[in-house]
Amino acid sequence: MWLAFADETSDARMKQYFGLSLAIINATFYPAIKREAQRILLNGGWDPSIEFKGSCLFSGSRGCQSVVVDQRVELASDLLELNVSNTNRRMKFYFVKMNSDDNKQDYLTFLPILLGKALGKPQSGAGKDLRLPLRICA
Repeated sequence: MWLAFADETSDARMKQYFGLSLAIINATFYPAIKREAQRILLNGGWDPSIEFKGSCLFSGSRGCQSVVVDQRVELASDLLELNVSNTNRRMKFYFVKMNSDDNKQDYLTFLPILLGKALGKPQSGAGKDLRLPLRICA
């Protein structure tokens, strides 16, 4: 089983920019990845009450201000290393960017497409086909 985490992004200066990212994680590895990610952030001095966001990575005035930019980059690199494996892929990442006049509608339109590409078809004979129509609530 795969766990899917979706996030959207936009830019206040570039009004039409819209991005949608999707991370899928093999559920078998999720508890260990979560523990290790939290350990990396805590050991790096990141305040657990502040979200670790890529948009704040290079800003000294946003995010956890007690962690300098160089340390943030190192933390991000360490987090990405959690996906390194010679035998089992633990995570997959997908991203789409576009010009958008309606971010909500584009989110609802493109998330199912992105999920379809990321998750693909279930293996035949792997159990009951429990696929239901995909409903996304915004």
